[in-house]
Amino acid sequence: MIRTTHFVVLYVVAGAPRLGRADGVLAAPAMLPSATALATVTLESRSDGETASLAPDLWYGVGPRLTLGVATSHRSDGSIGADRGLCIAGCLAADARFRGPRIAAHVPLVYGPTRVTGEVATEISAWRPAHAAMLLGAIVDWSGPTTYARVRPRLAVGLLGRADGNRDRASASFTVGATVVRPIAIEIGTGAEGSADSEFFAGMRAPAWAQLVLRTGAGWSAGLAFGADDLLAGRNRHGFAALTVEVSVAT
Repeated sequence: MIRTTHFVVLYVVAGAPRLGRADGVLAAPAMLPSATALATVTLESRSDGETASLAPDLWYGVGPRLTLGVATSHRSDGSIGADRGLCIAGCLAADARFRGPRIAAHVPLVYGPTRVTGEVATEISAWRPAHAAMLLGAIVDWSGPTTYARVRPRLAVGLLGRADGNRDRASASFTVGATVVRPIAIEIGTGAEGSADSEFFAGMRAPAWAQLVLRTGAGWSAGLAFGADDLLAGRNRHGFAALTVEVSVAT
């Protein structure tokens, strides 16, 4: 019997953009206004409570054409898990308490109803042995009067630790959202990740999730999401929970 697993995400936002902007309700900002800081702390945990981590993210709008970020949460890159931030429960003695950050730069490429943002990042995923990768990707956002969508393709090129399994990987995530009755919206997302070669489909992971979003218009939002880290994993599938608090400040 295949064990049913899920994850729950409670997503609270202060000072976020209006409902209907993909930048505001999805996992990470594409571009921030100039001189605006966005600080996020996420408590991520497996649904069985075996592991948990505290993952902070910080984003800053340097100017109209540059947003910088230092991120450690799975939610910031549209994935699901509990092993990227500072381990606070279920920590193993052989593993590092903190696996490393992702340092990212976002630049706008296309404006309009469909917005395309370029992403370049360096990601450290392990210290001993050292695993580091360069990430190249795009964030494609579309928003209409009551619906919105985001597509996020990425390529991770292994820099350190290639002989230890840190090989090139390709991934993509897709999220759609719709306003049901203001201020309530529903988001549904899925993704795929695998080695960036002919073995992509052989080792592919396919997470999926759904999220209920409440945006009051008073500067804060909340969301509740359910999903699984890999629909293809059968009995090895895991569920996760994440509590996220996010604050935006104009400096």
